[in-house]
Amino acid sequence: MTRVALVTGGSRGIGAAISKALQADGCTVAATYAGNDEAAAKFTEETGIKTYKWNVGDYESSTAGIARWKKSLARSTSSSPTPVLPATPPSTK
Repeated sequence: MTRVALVTGGSRGIGAAISKALQADGCTVAATYAGNDEAAAKFTEETGIKTYKWNVGDYESSTAGIARWKKSLARSTSSSPTPVLPATPPSTK
């Protein structure tokens, strides 16, 4: 069974390092990002890791984002998503 990881804040900084390490370890990885479309596109181009834009500090945004990710994942693999790894703390705003 393929291992699956969703890394919040996973397209830059520590999150990007986590995403790349999980990918190198054989996981199917996806990464979220909050707003830098250009950096996320560059990260996907360089690594092949899909990125999804949503505010992880917002419940409705996260629920919708995870649903999109699961739908995309179901089309690309037979695995169920299990680990969700926070690379950034949730917003306190």
